[in-house]
Amino acid sequence: MRPSRPDRYRLLLAGVLLVTACYRSAGSGGAGGGTPSNKAGGRTAVDYSATIADPVGFLPIDSEVVLSLDAEQLRRSPVWPMLETKLLAAAGRDLMLFKTVCGFDPVTSIRGITIGIKNLKQDTPDGVLVVSGLDRVRLTGCMDKARQQGDKAVEVAPNGTVTIAAEGAGDSPVMFAFVDDSTVVAMIGPATTSATFSAALASGVPLRKSPAFGELMGRINVESALWTVINGNSSVFEQTAALGVKPKAIVGSLLLANGMDANVRVRLSSPQEAQQLSTMAQGQLGMASGFFDKLEVTADGTDVAVHAVMSDAQLQNMLSLVNNMVGSP
Repeated sequence: MRPSRPDRYRLLLAGVLLVTACYRSAGSGGAGGGTPSNKAGGRTAVDYSATIADPVGFLPIDSEVVLSLDAEQLRRSPVWPMLETKLLAAAGRDLMLFKTVCGFDPVTSIRGITIGIKNLKQDTPDGVLVVSGLDRVRLTGCMDKARQQGDKAVEVAPNGTVTIAAEGAGDSPVMFAFVDDSTVVAMIGPATTSATFSAALASGVPLRKSPAFGELMGRINVESALWTVINGNSSVFEQTAALGVKPKAIVGSLLLANGMDANVRVRLSSPQEAQQLSTMAQGQLGMASGFFDKLEVTADGTDVAVHAVMSDAQLQNMLSLVNNMVGSP
C-alpha cells in the first residue's frame, strides 16, 4: 500500500520526498531545463553548471524555509543507523518495488538535497528541490519499465520533464527533470505547472538577489551535514510571536564529522531583545548542559547565538534516548 501524499511530503521535508516520488513512479525522467534535449536519455541542451554549483541554485526567492542536507556526511555519522531505520520503515513496499524494478537503492545514491519551501500554511506547501547523485541513465531505463507496467500517473514530456499527476481533490502534481547527468530539480505543491516549473529552471539563483539572505548565508558553514535559513515572515514563527518572541530570521548548521557541532543564530529586532532572550535562555540551560561538551548561549548584536558540541559518545547516548522516546518504527 502506497503512503498517502501527505506522508510523502513529510518524508520530503525530512530529506527524501523526491525519492518517494520516484518510488511511486518507479523511475525518473530525463534531461531538464527550459529547452532541454528531446530525449530523456539525451544530453541537456542548456548549461546549468553555474546554477548547480551554487548551494541555493533554483530555489524560490520567496522561500520561507531553505534546508540543505549533505547525505554522504549524514550516512557516515552515528545518526544514520537510527534515521535509516525510520526512513526504510516509512518507505515500506514502495522502496522494495523501486529496488525490484530499478535494480538499485536510490536512498544510498543521493549525495545531497536542497529544498526551498513556501506557503507552509497550505495543506501541501509549494517548493523546489535540488537533488544530486541520481543517475539519469539508470532512472530513465527504470521509467521505461514503470510505464510498461501501466503506471498511468506518470507522464514524460518531449523535453524530458516528468510529471506525476495529482491523485485527487486536494492533491498536487510533482514535476521534475535532470539538469545534468546526476542532478534533478523538482517542484511540488498547488502552484506546480509546466509554466512555473520551466520558470524555476530558467531562474538561475533568485535568492542571491536578496542582500539580507546573502548576509545570513555568510554566517553558515555550507559544508555542514545540515544547514538551514528560516525567513522571519514564515508562518512557523506564529506560535513564538504569541509568546512575545518574533525572530527576523533563524540560521543554523550541524556538523557530524566528529560527534556533533551545531551553531544556531536567532536574529531579533534589536540588541536589547537579543540580550533579553539570551539571558532567559541561559537561565534555562540547567541540567541540559551535562549532555554536551559545550553548550553556550550568547548575545551578539541583534543575534542570539547558540553553540552546542557533543562527543561521539554523548551523541550516541542522546540518540538512544530519542529512539526510546520515539519508539520502534
